[in-house]
Amino acid sequence: MRTPEVHQKVMDAAKSRRGKRGPLSEIHRRKISESHMGLKPTVDTRMKMSLAKKGKIPTHIWKLHTPEARRKQADSIRGRLHTAEHKKKQSESMKGRHLSEEHKRKLSEVKKGKMPPGGVERLHTKEIHEKIRIALKGRIVPEDQKIKIRIARARQVMPMRDTKIELIVFAYLDSHNVSYCKHKILSDIPHYLYSRHQFDIVVMDRRLIIEVDGCYWHGCSTHFPNPNEYQKWALNRDCIINETIEKNGWEIIRLWEHDINAGNLSELEEVFG
Repeated sequence: MRTPEVHQKVMDAAKSRRGKRGPLSEIHRRKISESHMGLKPTVDTRMKMSLAKKGKIPTHIWKLHTPEARRKQADSIRGRLHTAEHKKKQSESMKGRHLSEEHKRKLSEVKKGKMPPGGVERLHTKEIHEKIRIALKGRIVPEDQKIKIRIARARQVMPMRDTKIELIVFAYLDSHNVSYCKHKILSDIPHYLYSRHQFDIVVMDRRLIIEVDGCYWHGCSTHFPNPNEYQKWALNRDCIINETIEKNGWEIIRLWEHDINAGNLSELEEVFG
């Protein structure tokens, strides 16, 4: 470690040479890089670096690329795949990193009004849609590929966020100290379709399934006395699910959205009340 006096002499010498010599050679840069390899700045050093940079414009803003340069960069990396080693390094570098609430808020504000990558701004035109449709017409998907797709979809939790009515039911079960699983697949049920169906709530010790049904998506007769084609299909599907579940020794309760919103959980009260 340098003493403060030696450090000051080095800094003064560097200042005196500033502007008197040209850019560093590649060999010099490589030596500097190798000398710093593996070194990690201390907390005190990082704080000093942070304070030194405050209020300064980052160098990448001085060198903003033109749209043409950005397009060339995008074309050069399009389709490039990261190696497994590179992915592992990225994953390890992000482990344990937590964004502050202020950082999250800033990210949110920056992204407001912008389309996500691959979003609406990249929608195909009608002409491209038609070409894709014609190219895929008559193509037969192998059975082993269908099985892989089914397994992959079964692992996805749908919906990604619990719905409002689901949260109400979860709160009721929690208040009655009921142990349950959310969005669970019962793969032991011998049915080619519904062995991969994710049930909203499964109470394993009672062999009880609770389905939280939205009025539109499941064709509630109270609000949709004349169901559309999708609702007819959903009603038929739900009937098959009910029959399959009961044949395999399980009990199923279906709660309608309008009953949950009205606070009518009488079917649950009969079991857990």
